[in-house]
Amino acid sequence: EAREDSWTWNGSAWRKGAARGPSARASATMATRDDVAVLFGGLDEDDDVLSDTWTWDGSAWSEKKVKGPRALYGASMATLGATVVLFGGVDDDNAAHDDTWTWDGASWTRQEVKGPSERFDATLATLDGVVVLFGGKGPHSVVLDDTWTWNGVSWTQLQVKGPSARFWASMAMIGVQSIPDAGKDSGAPRDAAIDSGKRPDATLGHDGGDAFAGEGGLATSDAGADS
Repeated sequence: EAREDSWTWNGSAWRKGAARGPSARASATMATRDDVAVLFGGLDEDDDVLSDTWTWDGSAWSEKKVKGPRALYGASMATLGATVVLFGGVDDDNAAHDDTWTWDGASWTRQEVKGPSERFDATLATLDGVVVLFGGKGPHSVVLDDTWTWNGVSWTQLQVKGPSARFWASMAMIGVQSIPDAGKDSGAPRDAAIDSGKRPDATLGHDGGDAFAGEGGLATSDAGADS
């Protein structure tokens, strides 16, 4: 069942928001830009694919009546500088896409670039001034294990070994983060972590794999779920 409630986490407790906002949905995608959360698309209770854009400023939702990506669910978003980057997703014909879009706070712009192949439910996070993309699920239900970076202009595939093929995984920065202080940053992002997700050769939850991290790299855990 899709839901429409909003919750915030303050570091020690969850609080349910009272503000009304986006309709009930699943598989929407979110990222933050300048202390505002941006939400795009998803799948509603009638299995209709959505194309609306919303922002959350900490107290209220606001719908942005703008043109942008086609109706999508399972797309992926991350923050890069003053923009939010959206990649991939599935449309209402169940076709995966390889579009790259950026949100500048007022409008969406499609980036006419080549990059990762068509996919949905990939995972994205920001690390040292680039967006890192891992895995996802492509056409013909192929589960992917490739790693890409987006620098704001172009995509680059990294020829590295990493987690096994998976989708619906999660990834986030860890370590020193950029914290505004009197107009200056007190640090820079160092690490990112990826955990869980779905892959062909695992069962739901942790399977005994250990997490590991490298300086300026990715921390991964050998966990996942059946495809």
